[in-house]
Amino acid sequence: MTPGKPHRHVIVAALLILTGCAAEVPVQSFPQITFRHLQPLDLRVVDIRVDEDLPAPTANDVTAGLPASPGRALSQWARDRLRLAGSTRATARFTILAARVLRTDLKVEGGLAAVFKKQVDQRFDGLVEAEIEILDERGIRRATAQAKAERVITVREDDTIANRRQKLFEMTEKMMADFDREMEKAIRRHFAEWLF
Repeated sequence: MTPGKPHRHVIVAALLILTGCAAEVPVQSFPQITFRHLQPLDLRVVDIRVDEDLPAPTANDVTAGLPASPGRALSQWARDRLRLAGSTRATARFTILAARVLRTDLKVEGGLAAVFKKQVDQRFDGLVEAEIEILDERGIRRATAQAKAERVITVREDDTIANRRQKLFEMTEKMMADFDREMEKAIRRHFAEWLF
């Protein structure tokens, strides 16, 4: 190597390092799941309480790493869909009973045959469940409505992290749409005297 002049390999290595540093990993952003576009359910109560204490995570629980939190989506549902209409001294209490997604690693085939096919290697089981109670001024429960929704997806071993995250977001979004339909039906069935 000539004194004062860097060797060609050193220059190439430096350029590769700088190029690698400049390349950014694309960051996925997902919209918040809301229900503001839907007609609110007017309840004849003076207060609506949302209990946001989520149940403790269980084994294989991947909820904390999801692109959209089912627990946050349930709380948002209560804020967007339930509206005060007064005329009684009762209170509505919304309680989250379950908001989770569990991952199961599936057995995949080995050997030469497995090289030529892409296999499903993980399953995700989602569950959201909540309850709404109408409590009179003495705290006595006068009516209750409950709903839950479940969704299951699988991913293949060749799915990228971005693809997996997109599928998980869509699963949560669809699960919340199912929950919304079920809870509205339950409210209309059980809260006839409390709906404005």
